[in-house]
Amino acid sequence: MIYSREAEEKPMRGEKTPRLEGEAVAKLLKVLEEDPLSLPTPEAVRKLAQDLFPGTDVGEVAKRALREAHARVVEALKALRKDLGIPTDPSDRGLRCLDLGIRDSLRRGLRVEMMLDRPDEVAFYVYGRGERPVGPVGHLCQSEHRFRLRGGSPSAGFRITAKAGWVEANGASGLAVRRERAFLYAVSPRWVEAALAETRSLPSFLAALGLSDLERVLAALFGLEEGEVRREGRYLLVRERGAWILRREAFLGSPDLDAALLMGRRVVLSYPRGLEVALKGFLRSERWVYLEEFALRFEGEEARYKGKELFWGSALDDLRYRLASLARGALKSELEKASQSPKMRALVEELARSEDPLEAPKDEAFFRRVGLRLLAKL
Repeated sequence: MIYSREAEEKPMRGEKTPRLEGEAVAKLLKVLEEDPLSLPTPEAVRKLAQDLFPGTDVGEVAKRALREAHARVVEALKALRKDLGIPTDPSDRGLRCLDLGIRDSLRRGLRVEMMLDRPDEVAFYVYGRGERPVGPVGHLCQSEHRFRLRGGSPSAGFRITAKAGWVEANGASGLAVRRERAFLYAVSPRWVEAALAETRSLPSFLAALGLSDLERVLAALFGLEEGEVRREGRYLLVRERGAWILRREAFLGSPDLDAALLMGRRVVLSYPRGLEVALKGFLRSERWVYLEEFALRFEGEEARYKGKELFWGSALDDLRYRLASLARGALKSELEKASQSPKMRALVEELARSEDPLEAPKDEAFFRRVGLRLLAKL
């Protein structure tokens, strides 16, 4: 799902608000997952809801979204504790403090971190606005909680960061996961093996994130030949140039196109009326995705945004959502130029107002709107 405030339609008079509020809650959760607030306090989430959905009961939308966002984080952390063998005995003061700390930090918009900094011990931290841990308000508990491992043992350096609506885990193997997202860039089979061992030690946690199939797909990654690209369910698997890549969720609709863009090859998307969109991107630092070219060709004319590398996002992000947002920004900057013909300007204007500029031209109605814009300029 791609969402932009500009594409939001105002509700019609008399339209039932429960349906609108339900849709707004789902979209707000999506925004919190893709563009997490630095401090997702109730006040900040309410303001975000007000900005995005002014036609709804923003207080109710924010409250429902936060309730679900908090529940998702608590569920994932409980599943993690199960995998690590951390008991849930309510009589244990340390465990009570941990539960209070997690819930209180979420309520206050703070973040919780868990890291394995010793082979047999895990530490949970609650952080404030900066890098200094803080304890739960009103409770005689510390901001740091340490527990001995009695279950699965993740890799050294394994770390989880969580706040309202957002949980991310990173392992020393290079494997990174979020809710229904996974990414691995490995330059050695040993890295794939380490990632596979990591998934086997955290089955409940991965299931809570909607990734119960990750172990099976990582095993399939070993079977790839050099230069092979494969779609395994909702996963993209690539072996190329001495690297093994796994990513969950497509973003261009084709495994070959997704792999080409990630590996730095130029991709050309074709649409009706001869419209072509050229893209060139690449991975950097094993995780970050950049776009260095975005160009349009239409009836003999071209509009090109090229120069500095454009930051696209983390490989764990919804890359179609990020790409659509980046494309809208590039198109709007193109409108500042005075060298376009009326025809190209009409096309760029219509693309810039689209929720997804890479999807909109598939509809013939899009080109009718471009024609109307052109007529208005003549």
